[in-house]
Amino acid sequence: MGAVSSHLLGMSFDAAASPSIHLRRSDDDREAAGWGFAWYPMDDAAATVLKDPKGTHETPLARVLRDWDRFRSCVFVCHTHGAAKRITQQDTPPFQRSHAGRDFVFAHSGDLGRDLGETLPLTNPSIEPVGRTDSEHAFCWLLGRMVEVGARSLADVGWAKLHGWLGELNERGTGSFLLSDGHDVVAYCDRAGAHPLWRVRRTPPHRRMVLKSEKIVLDLDNPHDVNREMAIVSGTRLSEVESWKRMAPGAMVAMRRGVFIWSSVEDED
Repeated sequence: MGAVSSHLLGMSFDAAASPSIHLRRSDDDREAAGWGFAWYPMDDAAATVLKDPKGTHETPLARVLRDWDRFRSCVFVCHTHGAAKRITQQDTPPFQRSHAGRDFVFAHSGDLGRDLGETLPLTNPSIEPVGRTDSEHAFCWLLGRMVEVGARSLADVGWAKLHGWLGELNERGTGSFLLSDGHDVVAYCDRAGAHPLWRVRRTPPHRRMVLKSEKIVLDLDNPHDVNREMAIVSGTRLSEVESWKRMAPGAMVAMRRGVFIWSSVEDED
């Protein structure tokens, strides 16, 4: 997404949940910002992606994120970005593509440069960007690699190999990434530390059901969700009372059904 300041939020629940998200306006917000939100309703293979390229806070679409009890999923991927001169629907993450009978979604915080067409050429004409961002180009490159190795899901790739691919992207610039196929959520932390990520696993009984930072309020106080187990990765810590772990630069984790099932760092669970 270029030099635009952004925030990533990825969530994996042990069963379908409906978290409510409120996007906050901080004192330094001088212009409108934008956001994109993806989920897989009731574990369907098809993802739903909702985007507002120019506005946050009190727009009608933003209110949907707070009042959406009917929308339940085990997987959520959210991206918010700061003010920018030109943001369009096609250039707003998360990006969505279909492969092997499933939808994949991808979000990126950072800047991979403007010459990816040369450094990371796309060889599959059926997987090409709709917009003009480095993020979507990187996503198409990843899916192209999956096609090359015959992988139908993220797990099929192999976590170590996928970690290597994301590292290749990170070599082109700065970047933290979220990627999901509806089963698993993968988070990769920028190796230069320019776009840090924090992670936590929450199990009941929960000490609090409302988590927040300067930019986001995450309300988990749905009566159906009070006993949910969850794994969360966020660009900032969303509470002070839990053991949020800062991901190591260049590290990757994979989440499934509310559990961190793989980490590239051996001493992390």
